Amino acid sequence: MGFGCSNRQDESLGLYPLKGPVSEKGYQVILATTDLGKGSNRFAFVLISSQGFVRAMPVDVSIFELNAPLEIGTYEAYPVEWGVQNRIMYVTNVVFTSKGKWNATIEFEHNQSNQRAEVSFEVQEKPRSPMVGEVAPVVNSKTLDDVDDMSELSTGTISQPELYRHSIAKVLKSDRPSVITFSSPAFCRNEVCGPQVEVIAELYDYKKEEAFFIHSEVYDNPEEIQGNLEVARFSQALFEWGLSSLQWTFIVGCDGHVFNRFQGFVALGELTEALNDLIGKYESGTLCLS
Repeated sequence: MGFGCSNRQDESLGLYPLKGPVSEKGYQVILATTDLGKGSNRFAFVLISSQGFVRAMPVDVSIFELNAPLEIGTYEAYPVEWGVQNRIMYVTNVVFTSKGKWNATIEFEHNQSNQRAEVSFEVQEKPRSPMVGEVAPVVNSKTLDDVDDMSELSTGTISQPELYRHSIAKVLKSDRPSVITFSSPAFCRNEVCGPQVEVIAELYDYKKEEAFFIHSEVYDNPEEIQGNLEVARFSQALFEWGLSSLQWTFIVGCDGHVFNRFQGFVALGELTEALNDLIGKYESGTLCLS
């Protein structure tokens, strides 16, 4: 998906997601995680064919640095069910040793035979968006107190107003962990974008006593752009967080540091597991000491 808003503020929002070539047998890798840096990274992708999204197990990911002759490592990607839209994403954790051009070869079994597809991508010295362990940017985001109508808060239908009760700046100064998602529900139209706000709202119902939850609309004027992205303006928070695509979710600890980051859609199970891991550290006193 390209971002073609005529008055956008930053040309670094480029084509997303990253698609590999279609293989001889008609398979393609679509990479959700494109803001990659040296060190450990969540590496998430979907597989598609002419029949739609591919479900396969096991799925092996071989990583090569393009200017080096040897394979760096092979990882098993585990399947993550979206729970909606009949989609599945494959996720693993990859350690990149240097910046530059890299390649992933994905091998899997489908239609009773071994399949193979590839995707090339860039690894930076440091990602644009906040890395795990970095301090999360303290920025204001719109809340219920800032608007006359809730249509000014999201391009989607708001089913859980509590996601707009507090600003990002406020929760980052609190003594609780927080889950912050940047997305635009009405304009979620690529293969790795999903109903993230619905997932956050569902998790809020389970965890509202333990963490804060925020949806920050990526467009500053959602009430004006329904059906007309030409007048869209990106939010200031999007740029202050250094986001290079339009669906991100961050888990931030009560110390204000990023605990986990998810580019593209993150399903309820994967997000819940990460939040529980953080809450466990919080409750044991190993994350924030009073």
